[in-house]
Parts: sequence; C-alpha cells; structure tokens
Amino acid sequence: MEDSTLDNREANFPEYSILGKELTTFILQAGFVEGIVEDSKVFQDLNEAYQHIFRNNKEYAIILWNGIPIRLSYIEDIPHMVEALIEFLDAIQHKKNTSFRVATENNQWQLDATIIQHDLTIQSNFSQLSGNYQSAFETVSLLKMEANEFLNEWKLLLEQLVTAMDRSGCTLTTKKGHESLERLRKLTNSIQK
Repeated sequence: MEDSTLDNREANFPEYSILGKELTTFILQAGFVEGIVEDSKVFQDLNEAYQHIFRNNKEYAIILWNGIPIRLSYIEDIPHMVEALIEFLDAIQHKKNTSFRVATENNQWQLDATIIQHDLTIQSNFSQLSGNYQSAFETVSLLKMEANEFLNEWKLLLEQLVTAMDRSGCTLTTKKGHESLERLRKLTNSIQK
C-alpha cells in the first residue's frame, strides 16, 4: 500500500500568521464548582476568601487560546488572579489599553491588551504553564477579536465567583476587599451574555 501522508515540508508556511476574527479563538470553559460550604468566615480580600471557598474543588477552568488549552485550577490559580482579572476586564470594558499578569505556582504569563474602537488585540507571553508546553504559544501569541466577545467568554466564570461568595456566607473586612467584590459584581452584571 502506498503512503498517502503529505511530506511535512510541503505544509510549512513560515509567512502564515494568525490574524483576524476567523483565524483566532479565545474560549473559556468554566469548570463545575463543587464543595461550596456555607461557613460565614471572615477574610481580608478576595484572594484569601476564594482560597478558602474553593478549597474542596477539584475542577479546572480551561482557556483555549488559538486552539491551545490552558488549565486554571480553582484552588491554585483562580484565587490568586481574581483581583488582577477584575482590573483587566474592567479596563477592557472601558476601552483602555491594559495588561494582565498571572504569577501562580502553575502559570506565569502576561497579556498586553490594546483596543482600537471595538477591536481588541492581545499580545501574550506565556513563560510558564503547568505541563511545560509554553513554547507551543510562540507562533500563536497574538489574539484579535471584538472586545465584547472577549468579555462575554468570562461571564460564566465571573458569575461563579459571585455566586460562590454569596453561598459561602464569607465576608471581607477591608475597604479594598469590599471595593473589589463590588467591582466584581458590577462587572459581572454589565457583561450581557
């Protein structure tokens, strides 16, 4: 039988770049949030609160960045990035150029966002990912999409954060903590779908 597979050298297009709505993707699949216990504990900020609230959760949220998955742990990643995420998404919603830096035990990366009218361009730098496959992003580091579509992808995760805080009965003791939670609620409510 004859080998019908293509020679990989023929399929190599070094001039090809991923640009444009139809060629780039950002999808966020939130995990199933489990184990929320109503214990009405008190914390200073969202970071501490979510570490406690999600302590029993074994699920992951998955980001698909131009088709490549990034796993976010509800225990080890999301609590440590929630306040910076609120800042990042709020800036995008208000059409401001911004950056989002994630530095957790599993993941270290930075997203630099630029907005022109309604178009969002994000340049990423994935320096460490759980599984050590950050080099896979070198050729797909750029993301271009409509800003509201990007925000829409975060809606379910943001709703989970708000709901988890409400169901846990946890309260925040600092002014910064109260302001962050209020911004989270406002951001969640302002994203339409």
